Amino acid sequence: MTQKKQETELYRTHIEHSANCYFVMQDGKIKFANRRSIDTFGYTFDEFLSEGFDFMGECKECIAPDDREMVRENIVRRLKGEDMPDYELNLINTNKDHLAVIVRNQLVEYEGKPAIEVLLTDITDRKSPVVAQASVRLGIEDAGLITRGSLQEGLRCALWKIGGGLIT
Repeated sequence: MTQKKQETELYRTHIEHSANCYFVMQDGKIKFANRRSIDTFGYTFDEFLSEGFDFMGECKECIAPDDREMVRENIVRRLKGEDMPDYELNLINTNKDHLAVIVRNQLVEYEGKPAIEVLLTDITDRKSPVVAQASVRLGIEDAGLITRGSLQEGLRCALWKIGGGLIT
């Protein structure tokens, strides 16, 4: 086996066993996807990779309504070659589970044409009730209803309870 073939095989194995969703999108179609993408979105390989499957068409239901326009704009910007920072996105899989993900993508050439290589990292577990409650409390603090000191004390106590008294 040549070194190039070994590297290609190693890369493919890494992508296939990744904890992240990885797919290549070209002209609105998914051209390549790893197993994690299939499992996360809930479609079969045949459905996800079919010529009739349009990521911003049929799969737009996978993207939370509030994020759809942002995704559409980001695809256009990326295809124009603009550098873009990672961003958060909310997905809805075929089981109607809501997932929070970080999107990393880059413009690549796939089969001689521009495409977008996408890596999605599921951060749903990081969006725990404690974090959500902290976000709500920050909003209350911004409205002047509680002070920063009381917010910090409340978060410190919550973290202390979660950590079994390890945080002081």
